[in-house]
Amino acid sequence: MVLPMLTYAIQVYRHGCTIHCGVTLSTDRVFYEISVGSTLFESKQPHIVLILAEDLGWNDVGWHNPDLKMPILNQLAADGVIFNQSYVQPACTPSRSALFTGYYPFKIKRQHQMLFTLEADGLSLDLKILPEMLKDVGYLTHLIGKWHLGYCKEEYLPNKRGFDSFYGWLAGGTTLYTKENTLGK
Repeated sequence: MVLPMLTYAIQVYRHGCTIHCGVTLSTDRVFYEISVGSTLFESKQPHIVLILAEDLGWNDVGWHNPDLKMPILNQLAADGVIFNQSYVQPACTPSRSALFTGYYPFKIKRQHQMLFTLEADGLSLDLKILPEMLKDVGYLTHLIGKWHLGYCKEEYLPNKRGFDSFYGWLAGGTTLYTKENTLGK
């Protein structure tokens, strides 16, 4: 059986650098192919800033709704690539799992709900995830915000999954102000 596939490539030219991000979509997995080249300096790579914002509607960002004033995010969007044709899951762990692995959550047993605070589980250690792939081509990787992909073993932590640094919280339901976990209250 041949699976229907869609292939597209993005090229961003900036300050003499070219990044080629080939992404192949199939019914099973998104395959990331990352190669970096430069017309001026072979060692200079463009910066990649990936923002995952949960619980936003289509009109909750300035590039879709001119009534919203978000000059910094609007400028980042104007200078970068906006992914408008994607779907998220109804909970954060499945969305993050899909983003970092390229798999649909049901293919990696992450489709149902978020990981709970004391749950002894996490994103499968057999899967190579996006920050690890970026490190393979020479990037430094940093995560700020919520991880929520497991922390019951040290191997599940962001610094063991390809991130050079991590500043944030490991579980969901944590408030930004008190840093308390509010799930189950």
